[in-house]
Amino acid sequence: MILSTTFKRMAFVILALSSLLFAASDSSAQYTRHAVFEEVTGTWCQYCPPGAWYSDSTEHKYGDNFVAIAWHGPVAYAEPFATEAGDTLVASFQIGGYPTALLNRAYSGGFSQGASMGIGVYTQAAQVPKEMNKPAVVDFRIVNLTYNAGTKDVEFDVDITPLDITKMMKEDTAEYATVAVLTEDDLASDQTHFSAGQLEGFIHHNVVRKVGGKVMGDKFTLGTLLASPTLPVRRHYRMKIEGDWNPDKIKAKAFVMGSYIDEKKNVKYTEIYDAGQSPYVGAFGPEAVDAVWVVLPKAGYTIKKATPTNIIWSKSGATTSVKIEYTVDGGATWTTVIASTNQSPYAWTLPEADYGKTAQIRITDVSNAAIKALSAEFPTPGVIAVTKPALNDSVKAGEATLITWTKANTSGRFEFHYSTNGGIKWNYIGVLNNADATAYSGWIVPDIATTPAVVRVRDGNDTTIFSVSSSFIIHKEVVTPKPGKFLSLTMAGVVNNKIGSSEPTTFSWTKENEVGATKTIQISTDNGASWGPATTATGDVSFTDYTTPAGHIPAALFRIYSALDQSDMYTMTTPIEIGSNISVKNIGGAPTAFTMSANYPNPFASTTNINFEVPERNFVTIIVRNELGVEVARLVNENLDAGKYSVDLSAANLSNGLYTYILESGSTKLVGKMTIVK
Repeated sequence: MILSTTFKRMAFVILALSSLLFAASDSSAQYTRHAVFEEVTGTWCQYCPPGAWYSDSTEHKYGDNFVAIAWHGPVAYAEPFATEAGDTLVASFQIGGYPTALLNRAYSGGFSQGASMGIGVYTQAAQVPKEMNKPAVVDFRIVNLTYNAGTKDVEFDVDITPLDITKMMKEDTAEYATVAVLTEDDLASDQTHFSAGQLEGFIHHNVVRKVGGKVMGDKFTLGTLLASPTLPVRRHYRMKIEGDWNPDKIKAKAFVMGSYIDEKKNVKYTEIYDAGQSPYVGAFGPEAVDAVWVVLPKAGYTIKKATPTNIIWSKSGATTSVKIEYTVDGGATWTTVIASTNQSPYAWTLPEADYGKTAQIRITDVSNAAIKALSAEFPTPGVIAVTKPALNDSVKAGEATLITWTKANTSGRFEFHYSTNGGIKWNYIGVLNNADATAYSGWIVPDIATTPAVVRVRDGNDTTIFSVSSSFIIHKEVVTPKPGKFLSLTMAGVVNNKIGSSEPTTFSWTKENEVGATKTIQISTDNGASWGPATTATGDVSFTDYTTPAGHIPAALFRIYSALDQSDMYTMTTPIEIGSNISVKNIGGAPTAFTMSANYPNPFASTTNINFEVPERNFVTIIVRNELGVEVARLVNENLDAGKYSVDLSAANLSNGLYTYILESGSTKLVGKMTIVK
């Protein structure tokens, strides 16, 4: 079967609404769907006992949530029930000789194909609670219920409000219809075609006596396609109680029904969306009760940030205009939204200062302050406020830092980011799934240069809820090295604090930390009063060449420092003797080989003389050692030109004993023996 465009649009409307909550039909909105059990059977027929038994047990279990919309009963009950317009239930349902029980009118083909085809039979006990638990579509109420005992007229209005206006304003709502009925309770009927005493006295509750308007419902639109719809949509019904009815047992009942299309099956379905039951008619007088009530917001209603919220309210009786207020402190104080209005919906935007609290709406009759109604409490948009890091906090790079915040009306998921460019770019920190959390210790601050930064904490399930911290400083600690410092300075070739004059040597030093690329070494010959020429070592080296001054310096000091900072200076503490005060005499001649004569006199008591020959310029040493091998004198320790030389040794500071004297020059080594006898 090919479906029309209208039916396809209608199908989308009804299916989209199936996720909404439902409301009861009194002024205290209970969002529980009612089950509608349409029992097209009866107790008088010998072919219908199963339906009768099930009908009886179901109404005891579900009470006012069970209604026998059409009852195939005795002629005495005026079957089929006619509407004020003259049409009948049985004719509309196309019921045949053996009626079938229908639940919620949810069967393929709609009403036009009838129940006699044997399809869509839902009398199973398990199906009723399924119908009761179906999601709601509209808020639905019977209001302004009156009964005129003189004329026996029952009048009432049916208020219908979609529970998601924004959604429904985008959808076609043309395929709605209301059905209003009067039901009578405690109807008794015996089973026919049985002997006396068998299956007697069946009692039926909430059996339809009259249908207002049309059996198949009065079609209407909710008007949500209009730019400014008026809600609730109100439908008026008037029905007369017949002479044999009991007004004390009559109830008014209404429901909304809609049609939708199962796209997969390509079948049209009709379904009932509510079956709220009003109290007994006999309890109402000829005038409607003055009352107001709030339809939306309701419990669990979502208010979005900086977005108008539709306050939908309604009234009964003589009430015309109302005052709208709200509270966010449990009713301790009330803030006026508007002092007087008759507009519904009324667009209201909650101030941001009240976010994160629990709100409630109050509607009050302007002409009678005693007539008022409260909405259910509902949450306002959530809020988060970062408390740490705080303004100008110093946060160390590379270390764990605590993030703390306060929150209200948030979900159980928090996300964390940081920015170092004022929020232009956010860097991920982490996520925490804990609805009660107000602290996060998992942030290791990035190892970046010192810079201002901010942290953002936001609701992971609603990213419009977030807070950015005040600016703080990510501080990268710069470790300043200790100043360079020389710890020691030594000179190669120094023996007993003596070194020869004009002698090549090297310096070495130790240092603490770097002291600069260029090192400077200076000499002082006047105990530090002045410092002479410098020698330098460039680059990061450990040694530098140096030649001692010519001649004899009895006490020379050396110091070292860097070219960058002379505060790293180190000065030798022990003077060094350069050269010797012992006279080495050149007695002429042109020798051809290294030779050394025996000392004379030997033994000696005060002074002895040693002659030696140098064939070419070379560095020459003559060292005197005692019997233990300890150096006691250095007679020669310098460069000598080719020639014959004479040098004396004084025994003034030496003790008696055997001594060895050694001449060394390059690869030449000559040794002699001497004895001191005093």
